[in-house]
Amino acid sequence: MKSEETSMPKEPRPLQYFLDAAGVSTVTLAADNKMLTCDCAAFKKNSTCKHLTWVNTRVDDKGIYPIQVSKRASKDEMDAAFGKGGEHYRSFMLKYGRVEVLN
Repeated sequence: MKSEETSMPKEPRPLQYFLDAAGVSTVTLAADNKMLTCDCAAFKKNSTCKHLTWVNTRVDDKGIYPIQVSKRASKDEMDAAFGKGGEHYRSFMLKYGRVEVLN
């Protein structure tokens, strides 16, 4: 019997949303799982920002970022979001993911 592993499709995906005076910023992981980017003005200008620094400090020694979601999210919703990826994943993260507020 072959075991099936659920993995997300290979496409860029949001890791963390941030709310600050400039609005909402999103740190995204590239499809190849090798590069983080942010859509804020500081990152576009300097290729680094406080959002990216915040995410990088929370990545564990295996390179895994702990995504925090609400307990209201059902297992079925989570499986669908991570299995289908794309807009399903983004909608799930916006609905149930933790939004951080940085000063």
